[in-house]
Amino acid sequence: MILAGTLVNGLAIVAGTLIGLAVGRAVAPLRDAIFQTLGLAVVVIGLKMALAGDDVLGMTASLAAGAAVGRWADLEGRLNRCSERLTARFGGGSRTAEGFLAATLLFGVGSMSILGALQSGLEHDHRLLYLKALLDGVTSVLFAGTFGAGVALSAAPIVLFQGSIALAAGGITALVPEASLTAAIDLIGATGGVLIAAIGLNMTGLGRFRVADLLPAVAFAALWAGSGIHLAL
Repeated sequence: MILAGTLVNGLAIVAGTLIGLAVGRAVAPLRDAIFQTLGLAVVVIGLKMALAGDDVLGMTASLAAGAAVGRWADLEGRLNRCSERLTARFGGGSRTAEGFLAATLLFGVGSMSILGALQSGLEHDHRLLYLKALLDGVTSVLFAGTFGAGVALSAAPIVLFQGSIALAAGGITALVPEASLTAAIDLIGATGGVLIAAIGLNMTGLGRFRVADLLPAVAFAALWAGSGIHLAL
């Protein structure tokens, strides 16, 4: 089922909120320790994805080109400024509205959301979204202790956003030759693995990577795979 990962992600947000309403304030002091530990697991998963690919030249070129374009366009800064504007405009209301907005931005505006949905659509592989579901569920527990039930409402836009990407990516698979699709999936997966590892390093506090600036690398990976150039280890 192409939407399995997305639906699990949405359910995890709701479940985490319900748990957080009961025990959120009690576990809040453990936040840093929990996220640092989960960050290490994310690094390992990202490296495993990156090392599964064998087109090192394509991965390196895609990352370099993606970083250049993303930094030139200031994608990270634009996302942050958009988040700040939305928070300033709508965040001054009730705790329910604040919780909905904060959780939606945190869970939806991120590289893992996009990469996980692409992986679900292209490969029917939901492991990355299952990992994101775990992270979002834990975060929901902590958020619910502060913002209340509004956090659970963010599940709806997250499912809509990720589900749309997954369905669109799934539709592409019917239009692309199998050999080209396989090459693209392998290179996109390896390139995305580097981004996931960077997310994990940021979570541990060991890195300060502007991961959103690297998102164009995924598009360059698809273009590189379509070119037919391949340099294996």
